[in-house]
Amino acid sequence: MAGVLTGTDATRRDGFTSAPKAAGRSMDLSYMAPPSQDQEESLDELVAILLGAVPPAAVIKPAMLVILTVQDTQRRTVVRTMRTTDELQDLMDHYLDVVGSADGGAGRFVFDGRRVKREHTPEDLKMENGDQIDYFEDLMCG
Repeated sequence: MAGVLTGTDATRRDGFTSAPKAAGRSMDLSYMAPPSQDQEESLDELVAILLGAVPPAAVIKPAMLVILTVQDTQRRTVVRTMRTTDELQDLMDHYLDVVGSADGGAGRFVFDGRRVKREHTPEDLKMENGDQIDYFEDLMCG
C-alpha cells in the first residue's frame, strides 16, 4: 500500500516523516498534502514576526479615530476622520484646500472657546466624535 510506513522516523518519497508506530500498527500518512506556496509564505511571515525580525502591522482600532467637523461663518462645512494622535494641522490644511479661503488661510480655528494651534491633537483637546471646530476669517479694515 502506497504511503504506508512501518518503521519509526521513516521518510517518505515526498519528504514527510512518519510518526512512530501506534500500538504495533502502521500509520498511513498519504492523506497529508504538502503545503501550498501561500501557506509557506504565511508561515515564513509568522515566524519572522515571532522572532522579532519584522514588526507586526499597526492596527488602527476604532477608539483611535475621531470624526471632526470644521465650519465657518458662512456655514461651509468639512468633515474629516483622523487619528486622535495626528496633529490638527492636517485637518486645517484640508479645510483650507476644500473651501479655498479667499484670504489665503488668514483666520482662526476655535474649539470650545480656545484657539486651536496646528500642533494640537484631538487627544490634547479631549475631542470626541462629532465635535466641531469653528473657523473665523480675519477681518481687514480698509
